[in-house]
Amino acid sequence: MKIGVFGNLERSEIRDAALRFVDQLNKKGFYAKRVCTEKDVKDLDVLIVLGGDGTILHIAAKAALCGVKIIGVNYGTLGFLTEFEREDADEIFEFLTTIEKSECKILRRSILEVSFNGKTSYALNEAALQRNYSDPDSQIMRTKISKGENDEVVFCGDGALLPLRVLRRIRCRLAALLPILKRESCF
Repeated sequence: MKIGVFGNLERSEIRDAALRFVDQLNKKGFYAKRVCTEKDVKDLDVLIVLGGDGTILHIAAKAALCGVKIIGVNYGTLGFLTEFEREDADEIFEFLTTIEKSECKILRRSILEVSFNGKTSYALNEAALQRNYSDPDSQIMRTKISKGENDEVVFCGDGALLPLRVLRRIRCRLAALLPILKRESCF
């Protein structure tokens, strides 16, 4: 199993933890490497993300589009998307063995592709849209959500928070499914 370890390497605590994880994983017989950029994700089976929800959201779309499963370790503030706290990090090695045996349930989260002015972004859970308040000519935002040329919804306003649940109802195109591994669901 090929394992990557990703986190905000500008934080010394996370950089040191990432190096320890890679070293320990390799000593336990796994193939592990530190992931510094999104390009490093493509050939992995599992990505261990050290950080909080923001760090997971940063790498989530790339991991999902490459079919890489994520294990989150909370080194951040909230950690709603993480499975482990930093104090429980030693349990990850046993959890990886469970994953190798295919004895773990995968929680799949939808990822939405959002395109605006030629730039594409990805959203997990919801997409927040807001008009540009710094532009004096920006009076109101007109937004079109479409799943094809003849099927669209248009609305106007200062902004909108669009949960994926609502977007699924109008059958927008989902970019991918993000597999997040959950230890409570293991057999």
